[in-house]
Amino acid sequence: MNRSYLAKTNKAALFFAMALLPSGLAYSQTKKDTVTKEKKIEEVVVIGYGTQKKKEAVTGSVASLSGNAIKEVPSANITEAIQGRLPGVDIGRTSTKPGAVQQIRIRGERSLTGSNDPLIVLDGIPFVGSLADISPSDIKTLDVLKDASATAIYGSRGANGVIIITTNRGGKGQRARFSYNGYTGFQTLFSKYPIMDGPKLAKLRADANLFTNGPDESNNTNTDWQDQYYGVGLMMNHDVAVTGGTEKGGYNFGVAYFQQNGVVPLQI
Repeated sequence: MNRSYLAKTNKAALFFAMALLPSGLAYSQTKKDTVTKEKKIEEVVVIGYGTQKKKEAVTGSVASLSGNAIKEVPSANITEAIQGRLPGVDIGRTSTKPGAVQQIRIRGERSLTGSNDPLIVLDGIPFVGSLADISPSDIKTLDVLKDASATAIYGSRGANGVIIITTNRGGKGQRARFSYNGYTGFQTLFSKYPIMDGPKLAKLRADANLFTNGPDESNNTNTDWQDQYYGVGLMMNHDVAVTGGTEKGGYNFGVAYFQQNGVVPLQI
């Protein structure tokens, strides 16, 4: 049999085999193409765990926020910093206590008796604490997985959505760097309840002709009890961090202090 005929036959068979392969697979006969194929497989693995390349591939089901964007909003915790800034993530207040963590719902209310809170993954490890335990100044990136494919990565724990938090880290061989972030502010009452003052109440009683002043009441007294009750709340935050690295690895050590007083005085 002619050698040129065998070469043509092999090329035809190879073309037919490539036509049957899925478009996502790369068929190669050289070492260079094989290395390229292996790199593509590694990228697929990285995509599955929410890296930058995953965000480029699945933009419709992943919401992201950088650490610099979180620091732009002085807030008591992470939930207040991301409220209204991540599409598809519902954040609501369930407590009026100063500094309280708000409720996060990514895929709605899925259970009547079980927890509907999303899974928190901190630097690749499931975090059992609260978002209030994480300082906003330590966050490098925050990604939210909203679709059902999160269960393929994290199992049933990811059924309510996943919040992936990456913190700041020191580089290898980096010199120690100190950073400080702090602010102080005051909180006042946004709006008072619309009620009548003393003269208006006295006129209403006179027009109705149904009420008489008690022993401790006088038409000449006008006290704004809302001014007497509500005060000014002090809010302050201090973050100190040391970031650096050695020849074997990096480190990041930080201490945060936060205090917030409400406009309602504490009841003793």
